[in-house]
Amino acid sequence: MALGARARPLDPLFTGADFPWTWLGVWLVALRYGSLWALPGVLAFALVWGYTQNWDWAEWPRTYFLGGALTTLLIGEFASMWRSRAAAYADMRQELEHNTQVLTRRLYLMKLSHDDLEAEIVERPATLRDALRDLRATMKLLTLHEDDPIHALPGANTIMAFLESHCALMRAGIYRVRWKGGWQLEEVTRLGSTRNPSVHDPLFVESLRWDRLVHRQAEQVDDKESDLLAACVLRDATGEPYALLAVFQMPLLSLTEDNLRKLGVLFESYGDYLQILDRIGNLGVELPEVPRELLGECESWIRLGQRHGEVSQLVVWHARSDQPDVAEQALLTLLERHAVGANAWAWPPAAQGADVRCVVVVLGLADAPAMRGYARRLRSEVEQLLGEEGARALRHRARPLDSVDSLRWLRDELKGPPL
Repeated sequence: MALGARARPLDPLFTGADFPWTWLGVWLVALRYGSLWALPGVLAFALVWGYTQNWDWAEWPRTYFLGGALTTLLIGEFASMWRSRAAAYADMRQELEHNTQVLTRRLYLMKLSHDDLEAEIVERPATLRDALRDLRATMKLLTLHEDDPIHALPGANTIMAFLESHCALMRAGIYRVRWKGGWQLEEVTRLGSTRNPSVHDPLFVESLRWDRLVHRQAEQVDDKESDLLAACVLRDATGEPYALLAVFQMPLLSLTEDNLRKLGVLFESYGDYLQILDRIGNLGVELPEVPRELLGECESWIRLGQRHGEVSQLVVWHARSDQPDVAEQALLTLLERHAVGANAWAWPPAAQGADVRCVVVVLGLADAPAMRGYARRLRSEVEQLLGEEGARALRHRARPLDSVDSLRWLRDELKGPPL
C-alpha cells in the first residue's frame, strides 16, 4: 500500500486501474501462509479506502473488494491443499526412508546368515542321512569285491577318503590294534602328516572303556595331555579291539557336536560292515549258491533285527502258467517294480527274459501284515498290466529275515522247483 500511495496518491488501492496491483501483497501472503493470515490485509485495505474517502461508503467499490477477497480465499485454499499434500509426501518419503533402512539392515543380516550357512555347508557337506546312504553304496561295492578278513581292515583307504569328504578331516589315521603283552598300534592308512598315537593317550584309553567315539571337549582333556582331537575304537564279534580311528586335526568350524557324532556313527557303521563282510565270507562257503551281494543285504537286516528287534522279510516269487509268456511277463513286471540290485534279484544271477526262474526280494522293516499288504499291492499292479491270468500266475513264499537259517531256507528255495 505504501508503494501504491507513492505511485497514485489519490488512488493508492488502484481501484480505478486496469489491474488491482495492490492485491498482489495479500495474495502472496495467502499463497504462503493461507487465507486466514491474509484476511487482516483485506480488512486493512477496507480501512485505508474508508480513510481516503472520508468514510463515504456510498462509493464503496463492491466488485473490487468482492473479487479481491474471493481471490484471496481461493489462493489460500490452494495453499492449504498444497501444504497438506506436501506434508503427506514428506511423511511418505520419511516412511520410505525408514523402510529402506530396515530392509538394508535385514539384507545385511541375511547376507551374514548366508555366509555362515555357506561356510557350514562347505565344512559339513552332507547330513548324517546322506552320509549313511553314501556309505551304504560304498560298502556294498566293498562287500562284492573284498575277501580279506576283518582284522586286515579292508577298505581302510576308502573309508578314510569318505570321512575326509563328509566330516572335513585334515589329519587323521586308521590303526590296527593288537594285544601283545600290551596294546600295540600299527598304521593302516593316514591322512596328512601323522604319527602313531601313544597307547597311553587319554582319548584312546577312554574309547577302549566306552566303545564309542570320544573327543577332547567331552572328556575335558587339554592338548598337553593328548595329541588327539577324537578317537574311536572298533571291536570284533568276540569283543576284542581291532581298529582305531585317531583324529589329529579338523577345521575349527567342524568341531561341532553334530559333526563329531556323525564321524563316530560313520566309523562305527564301517565296523558293522566289516563284521558283515566277515560273516559273508563264512556264509559264502556254506551258501555258494546265494549271490554275495544278496548275502550282504540279508546280513545287514539280520544284524539290525538282532540289535533293535526290528522284523524284515525274505520273499521268493515264482510264476507258473499254462502260457509261458504270461509267467515270463509276470516275473519281469515284478522286477520292474523293485530296485534291482538293491532289494530285488533275478535268479539265476544275470538271467534275462525267459531265463528268469524266480525273483528274490528283501523287505526291510516289514512285519507279517506289511508283507501281506505288499503281496496284494503287487498282484493288483500285475493284474492291471497283464490281466487276471498274470496275477494268478504269481506265487510267493516269505520268511522273517532273523537268522542265518533264513539264508539256508533261501538256498533250498532257489534249488527247489517252482511252486
